[in-house]
Amino acid sequence: MGSEKRTLEKKPTENTEAYTFFLRGRELLREDTEASVREALSLFEKAIELDPRFAKAYVGVAECHDWLSNSGGEPYEVSLSQVKSSLDRAIELDPDLPEAHAVLSAMFFAKDDMPSMEAEARRALDLNPSLPETYVMLSEVAAAKGDTAEMVRQIEAAYRLDPIRPRNIWALGLAYLHMERDQEALELWRKTEQLAPAFSYRGMAEYYLIKRDLQKAKEFHDKFEKLEPNPPQAISQAGIIAALEGDKEKALLAIKKIEDAKIGPLGYNYIGYIYKALGDLDSYFACMNKALESHALILSTLMYSRLFPETRADPRYLELVEKIRGQLGLTK
Repeated sequence: MGSEKRTLEKKPTENTEAYTFFLRGRELLREDTEASVREALSLFEKAIELDPRFAKAYVGVAECHDWLSNSGGEPYEVSLSQVKSSLDRAIELDPDLPEAHAVLSAMFFAKDDMPSMEAEARRALDLNPSLPETYVMLSEVAAAKGDTAEMVRQIEAAYRLDPIRPRNIWALGLAYLHMERDQEALELWRKTEQLAPAFSYRGMAEYYLIKRDLQKAKEFHDKFEKLEPNPPQAISQAGIIAALEGDKEKALLAIKKIEDAKIGPLGYNYIGYIYKALGDLDSYFACMNKALESHALILSTLMYSRLFPETRADPRYLELVEKIRGQLGLTK
């Protein structure tokens, strides 16, 4: 409690202009679009120019690069280097900055170092139990360990602390879908349709894909795509719908579009989902293995997505999970 009180009492910078840039950057980052995150990155960098000792601004830079890597907006290697150097500087300036340890947890997650990820998330939690990002990371830890009830509890905690952030809205609804709490997922996304339309429409499209109601899935995907036409998530969802409709040519075109976008190893996931929808499990598992080797596998989707549960009956799935556990440093 004492460390939390000291953290809250710290003044982040004496430079008013730098602090203004920082606050605006935080607002933009929480909009969770590539354009807003790139603008936020620029503002955090301006804040650092004005005050090179502004630790929270370095954390902001790290968060932006981590976000861009996870969304396909920046190659993994570039992102990891930028995240590490920014966090090193932030922690050098303020070793007990909870936001820095929360993003450090995300960095270890990107490196598939689960023990370090959990340790940093719990350190951040000790320093500030009101930091939503910490609970997001702990939900990923629980998902990797197979503790689905804890996965949902942690993402619910993140959502309660920041219910207007699109990322939290998407993650909570998806966790509900994974756990067959379908009505709760749908009600959440209906409620947040005005607040976070792109994420809510993407979620509702996912819901209807699970129900194999392709007409409704297409209706909500079209709304999602109109708002966010270029991210791999939108292209992949369009490819899945095309594959399930029997339009193989359109599905393969979506794969090519993701490949041409050159988003790096993250793209293996989104390409793999389309192959899975086409019934090509050989290509699907090849993509998942490539994503794992490149530290880019979206683990919770692999383990819990109900879109194509038949993949988890395939012996190659169990082999992949064993590889994942070894790579993440998880004990049996």
